[in-house]
Amino acid sequence: MLSEEYLAKQEGKNDIRFFSKEIMTHSADRLMMEAGLRHALHRNELCLHYQPKLDVATGQIVGVEALFPWNHPVLELLSPLRFIALTEGTGLIVPIGR
Repeated sequence: MLSEEYLAKQEGKNDIRFFSKEIMTHSADRLMMEAGLRHALHRNELCLHYQPKLDVATGQIVGVEALFPWNHPVLELLSPLRFIALTEGTGLIVPIGR
């Protein structure tokens, strides 16, 4: 995720961006999620699950997909869909992959 300031710079000169409470809330939520993920790595809260990939025509298993939900101490089991983009944007995807 790019900050509003960076997005404005990326758009070029003469671009206007307005600050809002929603932007501030989103940024704070993102920072809390990032900090939580960093702690989750140290506390081994990410668990590895394998999901079979099926050939629809034959019903045969043709592979598996590795998923890593986050066993969050407060929010319970979080799908990677909730945090995968954040891990890629912050570089946390590398230590998670290890």
